[in-house]
Amino acid sequence: MSLFELLAGDASDLHETIAALSRYIERLTPEAITDPQVRDLVHSALLQRGTASLLLKDDTAAQADFQQIIAGQSTDTLRLSAHLLLGAVYAEGGQDEQALSCWTDALEAFEQSHQAGRSHHSQELAQLYLYRGMMYGRLLRYQEAIADCDRALEYAPGEAEALAVRGIARAFLGSAGKARGLNGKNS
Repeated sequence: MSLFELLAGDASDLHETIAALSRYIERLTPEAITDPQVRDLVHSALLQRGTASLLLKDDTAAQADFQQIIAGQSTDTLRLSAHLLLGAVYAEGGQDEQALSCWTDALEAFEQSHQAGRSHHSQELAQLYLYRGMMYGRLLRYQEAIADCDRALEYAPGEAEALAVRGIARAFLGSAGKARGLNGKNS
């Protein structure tokens, strides 16, 4: 059963999944994890377990799993996904600056590999830019929100959510500019 199938289930299914993934991870010896294929399987299991923990609102467990993936020698896809989800954990917990830092670190690392032609993660990069843009909007940093939505649209042209967030940020930026203009006339 995939994690997405579990979303339709109840919390007991998620707890069972976490227990099964934990047993799988714990059975592996440190020597076995040095094999890149086994390591990728472990990191995939950590990503699934972390996501299940996140769905159960166990942010501490989710954070630990995502950080382990990021710190390990994992595939780009798994590390991007872990950064994306770890940032979401921080954002949900009101740790906005940590979320921004997490997403910025991932974007800097993966932009370099994407430019060098080693990465084919346009969708993941678009999501990271979108999430960071949404966070900038939440922090009233509208120009940065617009810039990130523009970057998201470079990777995923026509992405509806990026268009919507950018439009909202532009509207707020325009309203803020008009308010400043009115204040200047009244002074």
